Amino acid sequence: MERNSFVHILLILIVLLITIFFKSYIALILSVLYFSFFIYHFDWKRSLIFVVFLIPLTVSLTLGSQQEPPQFNVEYKIQTIYTNSYTVRRNGEVYYVVANPEDLLPGDIVTIDGNFSEVGNESTFDAFVKSNGTNYTIWANNVEVIEKKSNARNEFYNQIHTSESSYSNFVSLLIYGRGDPEMTEKINEIGITHLFVISGFHVGIFMIILFSLLDYFNMNRNINLLISSSLTFSFLWLTFFPISGIRAFIFRITRFINPYISRNDSLAITGLIFFVFNPFLLLRTALVLSFATTFFINIILDKKYDKTATTVLISLTAFIISVPLVSTFNNTFNILSPFMVIVLTPMISFYYVIVMMTLPFIRLWEYIGWMFIPLILIVELFYLISITVTIAQVPFLYILMIYLLIYETYKTDFTPMQISIILVSFFYSFTLL
Repeated sequence: MERNSFVHILLILIVLLITIFFKSYIALILSVLYFSFFIYHFDWKRSLIFVVFLIPLTVSLTLGSQQEPPQFNVEYKIQTIYTNSYTVRRNGEVYYVVANPEDLLPGDIVTIDGNFSEVGNESTFDAFVKSNGTNYTIWANNVEVIEKKSNARNEFYNQIHTSESSYSNFVSLLIYGRGDPEMTEKINEIGITHLFVISGFHVGIFMIILFSLLDYFNMNRNINLLISSSLTFSFLWLTFFPISGIRAFIFRITRFINPYISRNDSLAITGLIFFVFNPFLLLRTALVLSFATTFFINIILDKKYDKTATTVLISLTAFIISVPLVSTFNNTFNILSPFMVIVLTPMISFYYVIVMMTLPFIRLWEYIGWMFIPLILIVELFYLISITVTIAQVPFLYILMIYLLIYETYKTDFTPMQISIILVSFFYSFTLL
């Protein structure tokens, strides 16, 4: 199959999903264009793969209406925790709950009282709720905990959050995204949140370090892959399987298995795996951000610029690509963020390695918190000098369309300066909307 064939298949499926879900005429026109391209470059292998992937899309679009409505004052099991919401399961059915999870963890048993509504096909919130495998949203007024789940993962989480050491507070922020509220707010305002919560950045570091360390001892490549993958999967389990972390894990696995596959084909295979599991996952803002940022960074890496130009372009690209998506829920940003990311990335990488080495030694936690003081001081300094501006909130659907159209420039031979001009122009076009 030719280079980037998987990318084309995934793009067609995404556009088709957008067309059906949002009922958008713009997406419909783009669908026709992509299908025309698909037919023009017809080969039976690609067509067979495309037809196979239409099956989960059809199933996902037809099964939602068969779900039973939620009941109140009955027991539910907590499934997935978000910042201001969570999902629960009862009798095999999943429901999305809008309420502060507070101290709830996966596996806890609760009863819920409130109201519910059926999910439509109108907004990114609807798509996000459906990506959780449900057709109903519960607006909770009262939640009562019946039983707390006790297992190694929850005990570890509680150990970190009940400790008063500065080490525990930093690790909580780095691994779970729940640290000191004041520090968390500053990190959000600076625009460097992705460096502190588990994402593809962290999982990539974790897997590369493990793989390189085992490779240093001349371990068989297949055994190395098995061990490093198993340890990374255990780490994801410990952190409650963050969606961007899973994306990075699958991406790295495909790259390790076949180092000769193109980066974006590997990314597309990852997207197709998500598509089989649940097509609506590809409409989640956080996951779209993760895929889009990685996709455009791969384009920079494929150009093989020198190390300095690559570092600057990656930081600038990640920032500019993320701004429109972030604007869908927060229309303020720090224009110095990309330069701060360049400074902080090596520091965060270093601290991340330190945390992985010291995490098992609980008795040392209260003695090594001082190591994080330089990082805290730099964050405080960046917060003081940050320059925050406001931009227009761009509809999520239009952002997806622009990303898909930008893909058509992928094979052009741009210089670093030309790419910078294109990215900056792309970014500032949103500030004028």
